[in-house]
Amino acid sequence: MKLLSLSLVSILIALSVASAEIKQLTLLGKRTVTIVSSKVTVGDLADLQDISNKEFADRISGIAVGRPLSAGEELTIEASAIVQALNENGINLREIGYVFPKNIAVSRAARLITLAEVKDAIQGTLSKSGRSLTVTEVDYKEPVKVAPGLANIDAKMTSRNKGKMTFGITVRVEGEALTSFNVAATVSDWADVPVASRPLKRGEVIQSSDLQMARVNLEVLGNDVEIREDLLLGKELKNAVSAGDTFKYFSVKVPPVVLASSKVSVVYESGALKAIATGVALEAGIAGQVIKVQNDASKKVIMARVVEPGLVKVETEVLR
Repeated sequence: MKLLSLSLVSILIALSVASAEIKQLTLLGKRTVTIVSSKVTVGDLADLQDISNKEFADRISGIAVGRPLSAGEELTIEASAIVQALNENGINLREIGYVFPKNIAVSRAARLITLAEVKDAIQGTLSKSGRSLTVTEVDYKEPVKVAPGLANIDAKMTSRNKGKMTFGITVRVEGEALTSFNVAATVSDWADVPVASRPLKRGEVIQSSDLQMARVNLEVLGNDVEIREDLLLGKELKNAVSAGDTFKYFSVKVPPVVLASSKVSVVYESGALKAIATGVALEAGIAGQVIKVQNDASKKVIMARVVEPGLVKVETEVLR
C-alpha cells in the first residue's frame, strides 16, 4: 500500500512537470492601464512572465483587444474580451497560463492644446497679411485633447467682421489622425490714418491742411477706410465729414477738370488738319472723360474728351 501511494505521488509530480513544460508563458492581467498609442494590445493589459518562446510571446503581446482609443478616452475591457481576442488570433489557451481581473480600466494618455498655442498659431497666420494685425482675445474655454508628442498647429481664417474673426484650427501629431476645431478671436489693427482736421462740407476739395493723422483700430472701422493721405489730396467730398472722422473710399471722388456750363476750347485734329473752336461744356468731366460740348458757332452738340481745365479734344474714335 505504501508502495502504491509513492507511485501515485510520482505520477502526479510527473504530470505537473509535463504540464508546466507545455506552458510557453503566463499572462498576469493589470487592473488599470494607461496607453500611449490608440491600439490596445494584450501586452498593454497584462505582464508576460515565464516566457519560453520569445517569438510566441511577441505574437501574443501584439494582439489587439477592443477598439482604438482617441486621446484622453477611457474604456473598460472585460477579461472575457481578452480571452476572445486570443482565441480569434489562433492562440491555444492550453499553451499559456493566464490570470485576469474581471475588468481592466484602460485610458489613453493625452495632453491639452493650450490657449497660448492657439493664439500663437493665429498670430502666425495674421503676420502673413502684411498688416499690423494682433490677436487680443481668443474664445477657447474647453481645451482640446491630443495624443502626446510634438504638435504642429495651423490656423486658417474662415470669417471676418469688424475685428471679430473665426479661425479653423488644425492640429497634426505624427502618426495620429488630424484634430480640427474652430475658435473665435478678437483682432486689432492699429495704424496711423488721415482724419479730417476740421468739419468739411460736401463738394469741398481736400487740401493738406484739411488732414491730420490719428492712430485708429482699422478692424473696428472696417475695410472701407482710406488709409493713404496721398489718395485723398485733391479729391472732392461726396458728403460732409466731421472733424476727427476718417474718410471712406466711396466718400470722395476726383473733382471735374471741366465744369458744366463752362467755356472750353475745342480742338479737332485729323491727320495734318488741326482746328480750334470755342464751345460750352454741357457736362462736367475729369481728365480723359468724354463729355457733351456745344459748338459756339454751329450750335451743334459734339462729344469731346477732356484734356485739361478749359480744353477738350475731338478725336476720330470719339466721332465714331
